[in-house]
Amino acid sequence: MKETIVASYYYLLYRILGHFLPDTDFKAHVECIRQQQKAVQGERVLQILEQLQEDHKDQTIPSSLREALATLDIMPENDAGSLRRLSSVFCYIELEQPYERQAVYDFAELSERAIFPKEVQGEFSTDPDAYIQKFANSLNRLWSREDQSYEAFFIKLKNTVEHYAWCIASGSKLSHQYVPVSEQCSMLGALAAALVSERMEDSGQMTLVVGDLSGIQKYIFDIAQTGAGSVAKRLRARSFFLSALSDVISHRIVHRFGLPLSNIVMSSGGKFYILLPGGTSTLQELERLQKELDHWFLEQYHGELACNLAGEVIIADDLLRMDKVMERLSLKLRQRKMNPLLQGLTAEEHWDTNSWLIQQQETGRRCSVCKKFAVDEGDLCKNCRFDEEMGQRLVRARYFVYRYPSRRGLPVLDRYSVEAVESLPTYDESIYLVYKLNSPAVDTDDRLPIVTKYTANYIPVADENGCPHCLAKDNAQDPVRPGAPLQFECIAESAIGAKQLAYLKADVDYLGSVFVFGLNRDGQAVQLQQIAVLSKMLDLFFSGWVHGIISEKYRRVYTVFSGGDDLLLIGAWDEIVCLAQELHLRFREFVGDNPNLTLSAGITFCKFHQPVARQAAVAEEELDRAKESPSRTRPEGRNQVAVLQQAMNWKQFAEFCEEAKRLAAMWEQKQVSSAFLYRLLDYAEMYRTYEAGDTQGLRFYPKLAYDIARNLSDEKDKEIRIWAQRFLTIQEDHPLLTLRPLIQMSRLYRLNDVIRKEEI
Repeated sequence: MKETIVASYYYLLYRILGHFLPDTDFKAHVECIRQQQKAVQGERVLQILEQLQEDHKDQTIPSSLREALATLDIMPENDAGSLRRLSSVFCYIELEQPYERQAVYDFAELSERAIFPKEVQGEFSTDPDAYIQKFANSLNRLWSREDQSYEAFFIKLKNTVEHYAWCIASGSKLSHQYVPVSEQCSMLGALAAALVSERMEDSGQMTLVVGDLSGIQKYIFDIAQTGAGSVAKRLRARSFFLSALSDVISHRIVHRFGLPLSNIVMSSGGKFYILLPGGTSTLQELERLQKELDHWFLEQYHGELACNLAGEVIIADDLLRMDKVMERLSLKLRQRKMNPLLQGLTAEEHWDTNSWLIQQQETGRRCSVCKKFAVDEGDLCKNCRFDEEMGQRLVRARYFVYRYPSRRGLPVLDRYSVEAVESLPTYDESIYLVYKLNSPAVDTDDRLPIVTKYTANYIPVADENGCPHCLAKDNAQDPVRPGAPLQFECIAESAIGAKQLAYLKADVDYLGSVFVFGLNRDGQAVQLQQIAVLSKMLDLFFSGWVHGIISEKYRRVYTVFSGGDDLLLIGAWDEIVCLAQELHLRFREFVGDNPNLTLSAGITFCKFHQPVARQAAVAEEELDRAKESPSRTRPEGRNQVAVLQQAMNWKQFAEFCEEAKRLAAMWEQKQVSSAFLYRLLDYAEMYRTYEAGDTQGLRFYPKLAYDIARNLSDEKDKEIRIWAQRFLTIQEDHPLLTLRPLIQMSRLYRLNDVIRKEEI
């Protein structure tokens, strides 16, 4: 079975390398495959590859594999004169707004910098022949290793292919130009694993499963306020745990069905999709898995978290028309989420009243932090104790190690465990997966099943001198040491102007519609590969690029979570404002400036000691305002940012920030007085009454004109007079409507942060 899966996965690569490598190099590559005897029987893999290319039907090869090849139509073009660069899948998306543009990726190893496409006529730095040769050399080294298991070999093979072949189009057909070779290999490998599984039914049916971890944000933020540093540690620990929990649940499902991890076709943001063999019997097994998960979540987390599973029975042909399948699957998942933990709360179609009761431990004491779970020793429950320990380890972690069966590290679920470590662990048979964080994991000289994992987990730390704020305090009780994580107070004190934090919450607009309808351009059927590419590319941006830009440029920003299609960041307010603007600009570049793919964000400012959960909720409210509220010149909402309870488009936000800086400078230099700004707020209220229908509100106009003429008549007042005269209008989009947030924003920029309370 394993040779069949490997050969199916490798089929497209074998054809490409045979066509584009020089004959001598391809023969050397074939010899590397033939010599592999431990992980797989290389000779048998070559036999299957050759037989799959022949016209006659070989009885030793499952006929379903040939049918899979025909169904997916992944045959590379034999007449191609050169490798074809992958077109951006975002250029293929069209909803309400027409979009005609082509952008492609350069031949480059996968990284957070390489995922931005270029114009087709642009200059490309990489020679295709040299790139394919480098790819082949890496594959040769992998095939030549004789000290690794099949599981480690296949995981590392998939990682190598994703690292190099992510940017190579799988064919010249329109639908193949947007799907990379790496994704076509994965899909055929997953399909082959399902088709040749012992659980596969004669009907040829398979099941596409979706799993969704619910309660993520509530669990992350439901932390008692016991000091800013402790909260920061628990935030990163819980974010890590939930990501690991989602991973382990998906791993457990594929292991239950005896499949490789490559059958997890998509996974990000607490949601995953898995291709499984069989139909009715598979759905029954899923129900048993759901019941086990419901009981476990009730026992361990009192139902605060839940994982909902749903499955849709398909055949191979459905993989090429997935829009309808995904609609049905989403409906089933919504229905499941309407009855969370149902399987754990019922027994034989009746309520199990015992499951509704929380069993009290003998100590009878509650955790001093979460105030919910009982403690068996000390003052912390096991969950909060883990938060404390893991929060410290994550600062320097470079690898996530998954084990089964094992209790080493963090026990997650049913003898699965995970740990975050700084150095690569020693080989152990219980280790079935190792993530190397934010760094390529190809050509590693070890036996471990190691792959690259891009994850946004940056944490601001003190430099070699320690925290300047702590050093400046005479009574600092616990100063931040060099290399230690900065506390929220330290981050706030590093801001220019007001010593405050900002919370940034952002996500992609209409993403559900993009997945369901956006790929269905010109009535074309939607392939599962296209959906997977769209999901993975978005995750690369929000995980890989966001981590890279923060760690390089915005080093006073703390990542709570960023992945899938959304993020939540906490940082010095001035850096958050700049980062939000760069995030929008780079996202536009990432999607090829497609107007059907936009980003909305909400920003809120606060003192460092404000409860994280509350401020995260305020940031969420601002994000909702950006998505739902009309703004100046924008009646429909979305593709906006909301700040200080004011929604505006991204261009207006940039202008708003620049104007706030100008006003702050004039204010700081006493070119404008606080009293004059206070009077302007009065005029703004008059204008609002006029907008509401009271013509008496128009009195603001002569009052403001008189105020400017009397108080801003000197030459030294010229700049502020020109600025103030812009309010002498009765246009629909009146600048007085945004005056209050403008003054609030300019106050943040002021170095001398003094203003009467009523002006805030």
